[in-house]
Amino acid sequence: VNRYNNNRVYNSNNLININCKSSKRLPKIRPLPKFLLTNCRSLRNKHEELVARVSSIKPEIIILTETWLDGNIPNGSINISGYNILRKDRNINGGGIALFTCDIYTISNVTCPHIDCKTEILVCRIIESRLFVIIIYHPYWGNSPVHLRVVQHIQNIIDTNIQYNENIIVCGDIN
Repeated sequence: VNRYNNNRVYNSNNLININCKSSKRLPKIRPLPKFLLTNCRSLRNKHEELVARVSSIKPEIIILTETWLDGNIPNGSINISGYNILRKDRNINGGGIALFTCDIYTISNVTCPHIDCKTEILVCRIIESRLFVIIIYHPYWGNSPVHLRVVQHIQNIIDTNIQYNENIIVCGDIN
């Protein structure tokens, strides 16, 4: 079912409800920074296109899935001027996720347990915005037990790490 919200169309079939046990709910919602989320399917050969899009859109936070990067690619070769980067590479055959934030933000990486499938999960806090961000690249589709394990893993990350008065953003590419 397609729904409209602030002149944007979204497919409600792509949304899932994550019930968390945490009692640390927000008393009110803060305005969120401007986000850009894209599946780049190799950042190396689309870096110039990304830089042009960022220059046009001017997002404060950029989330990339399927970066296809590995440890041999230094951050300097994919840098975007005025942004900090945090990334998690798969190091073999595709995958990978990255987060770029305007350099006015402080990023704090959150260590979380590894999930034992080819799913990449990057968890961090964006301090100034009180954002708890979970970025996921989950390449499997059609496997309900694996999907359920990923959702349970996300619930656990939120329940064990969320701080009072934080907004939670869960995004990425979940096939």
